[in-house]
Amino acid sequence: MYGDIEDLVLSGKLFNPPSRSNSPVRSRSPSPSRAPWINEDEDFEYDSDAERRAEIEAHIASQQQQESIGMGPGRTGVKGVKVYIKRGERDFCEGILGNVKLLRHKDTRQERILFRREPVMKVSMNVRLQPLVRCTFDEAQGLLRVTLKEPIEGSQQDQVVVYAMKRGQASKADFADFSQSVLESSRLCMQAPA
Repeated sequence: MYGDIEDLVLSGKLFNPPSRSNSPVRSRSPSPSRAPWINEDEDFEYDSDAERRAEIEAHIASQQQQESIGMGPGRTGVKGVKVYIKRGERDFCEGILGNVKLLRHKDTRQERILFRREPVMKVSMNVRLQPLVRCTFDEAQGLLRVTLKEPIEGSQQDQVVVYAMKRGQASKADFADFSQSVLESSRLCMQAPA
């Protein structure tokens, strides 16, 4: 008796009379085989949780070695800044919106500019301030330029890279203060004995 009902349900004839339905009759699905279970006694070499934990701990340790020196007490950088990047002979790329910080390593006291794009916070610029890095600020245009040479991937040659930052959504005063902090750090870096 129940077999007849199952055939009626699978064929669609239970709810729809044969004259209304144009769909083909469905065949019975094969019964699924049992899934093989992993033997818990097996030892796996890779543990994704342990790998992720190790990455997080390494990231936290590296962040603790940096202190933000930005624009004075309580400020760590500027949010809503746009960076335009020019590598070699290519044109400037479209503006990338993000956050920029001026950081100083606690032990070595070396300073760097770090730009993270919003909303994924991926690093788009990480430049250590040193004598070969030139920083200029055009107050009329509200433009901070960082110029340096970077190696070309897969080559022994260097190329000139220009990072041009504009305030974007940041306030004019905050961006100007940040730019002045970068210029001061850059000047101190050039005066420091190598």
